[in-house]
Amino acid sequence: MAEAGRHNEYFFVNSHPLTTDAQWRVHIPRKWRPESGAEKFFVQVKTDAVAGKYLRVFPMQEAIRMRDSKNAEIEKNPALESRLREVSGKMDSMDLDSAGRIGLPEKMAAQAGIEKSSKVIVVGCFGFFEVWSEANHAKVPVADND
Repeated sequence: MAEAGRHNEYFFVNSHPLTTDAQWRVHIPRKWRPESGAEKFFVQVKTDAVAGKYLRVFPMQEAIRMRDSKNAEIEKNPALESRLREVSGKMDSMDLDSAGRIGLPEKMAAQAGIEKSSKVIVVGCFGFFEVWSEANHAKVPVADND
């Protein structure tokens, strides 16, 4: 995935039906994994107005981009610091294991309706990906699902 001399550059595309295991781990599609086999991912719970809660997962480079963008916004408007704390305080990190899995934080997974050993849909969104419970993903409006 990475080009010579560049950081890992991810393009998370397509969707994949997968299953969590008994520890809320989910395999990352092989095409989405870094060549190095090592990566830290960041996760947050998001809410779709129609379909409900899901998990948004960012690779390190996207988290760095977000951090730098938010820090620049705060320099211009210090009143935004509380929003930064709110967003970052509700995120968690996880490492890609040697089997190509990430462990979903239990509380976040439960909020998104993702259970142990359950079917999920993993959806690529270019710079990040989403993990949906099968039930919530079925509620995503058809135009969003095409």
